[in-house]
Amino acid sequence: MAKYRVQKNPFKSSDYEEVEADGFIEDGSYTKFVVGAGDVVLAVPTKLVTKITVID
Repeated sequence: MAKYRVQKNPFKSSDYEEVEADGFIEDGSYTKFVVGAGDVVLAVPTKLVTKITVID
């Protein structure tokens, strides 16, 4: 499991969420962070995601 920082606004560095997940997938209009057998722990509209960084 890794820790991800999801940047949601390219003009404001404080606009992010951190999540622990096994990975992420783009599913339609959402980027979903999943654990285990595909349980979603965070879903963010893909159009808002500007950067995903592994921080752990």
